[in-house]
Amino acid sequence: MRFLSVSLFLVFALTAVLPAVAGYQSYGIGVKSCGAWLQERKSRSVDWYQMGQWVLGYVTAYGYYGTNDLKKVDGYAMTAWIDNYCQQNPLEDIETAAQQLVESLKANVR
Repeated sequence: MRFLSVSLFLVFALTAVLPAVAGYQSYGIGVKSCGAWLQERKSRSVDWYQMGQWVLGYVTAYGYYGTNDLKKVDGYAMTAWIDNYCQQNPLEDIETAAQQLVESLKANVR
């Protein structure tokens, strides 16, 4: 029974960090737009801090549960990357920006 519980946990955890597929529903701050990210960054509100923590959690979960190593960078570098992505793609959601960040970190593993 314990093996089944652990297996189910891993399936659900991996589902949360894999790219979006048909029938997949995202929750939380990741569904906000890049435009909201940029506005909150400009105002330095509490919402921005929560958005930043969501992105760091997303990348951390991918690094933990994913099959690929990620380039080691700090939170400031990730924030700058998301800022640049969102400047170019204000209509995308934050989850998509985080997915693209992960792809960039995978491609740049040293």
